[in-house]
Amino acid sequence: MNAKLVALNEELDQANQMKANILGIWNHDLRHPIARLVNYLQLKKMSPEAIDPKIAEEIDRQTMQMANNLLQNMEELLVWCKNQMKIFKPVFKETKVSSIFDSMKSFFSYEQNTTIEFHDPDNLSIITDEDYIKVIIRNLTTNAIKAQVDIENPYIIWSTSKENGRTVLSIQDHGKGISQKGINMFYQSDAEIPVREGLGLQIIRDLSKTLGCEVELYS
Repeated sequence: MNAKLVALNEELDQANQMKANILGIWNHDLRHPIARLVNYLQLKKMSPEAIDPKIAEEIDRQTMQMANNLLQNMEELLVWCKNQMKIFKPVFKETKVSSIFDSMKSFFSYEQNTTIEFHDPDNLSIITDEDYIKVIIRNLTTNAIKAQVDIENPYIIWSTSKENGRTVLSIQDHGKGISQKGINMFYQSDAEIPVREGLGLQIIRDLSKTLGCEVELYS
C-alpha cells in the first residue's frame, strides 16, 4: 500500500510540474508578440501623426501577421496542453529539422528588426517530441531577440551539424550575452532562474531534460 501511495504521489508531482511548465510556456511565448501589439496600438492612439502613412500600412500588415501567428500558437499550445494532461510524457517520432525550422520562420515572420537565418545543409532528422522541441527553439530565439534590443544590425543564426554521432542544433547571436551566474544557475537542476537572466531558460532546461537531450550555453 505504501509503495502504491509513493508511486501515486510521484505521478501527481510530475503532473503538477507539467502544469507549471505549460503555464510558463504560455507566459513566455505569448508575452512578446502581445507586448509589441499593445505598444504599437498605444502609439497609434496617442500620436497617430508620428507614424508615416506608408509605414503605418506596413506595420498594420505585420501586426495582422503577428496576430495570426499568435492565434495559431495559442491553438497549438491548447492542443498540446490537452494531450499532456492525459499522458504527461513526450511522444517521440522521427522529425525533419527543416519542418521545425519552417515553423519557426513562419512564427517569427513579424520580426523585422532582427535577421533570423536557418541552415540545415544536410537535411537532418531527429527523434524527438516535435511540440517540445518547438517550444525550446521558440524560447531560445525569443531570448536572443530580446538580448539584441540595443545592438546594431542584430542577427540570429540557427544551424545543424553532426558531432560524434550526435545531431546538434545550435543558435548564435551577437547580443550582450547571459551572465556567468545565469549559466551556472542553468546547470543547477533545482535552481530557479530569475526573469532578468531569461524567463525561458528554466522551461528550456526542464523540457530538454524530459526529452533526454543536452543543452550547452556559451556567452
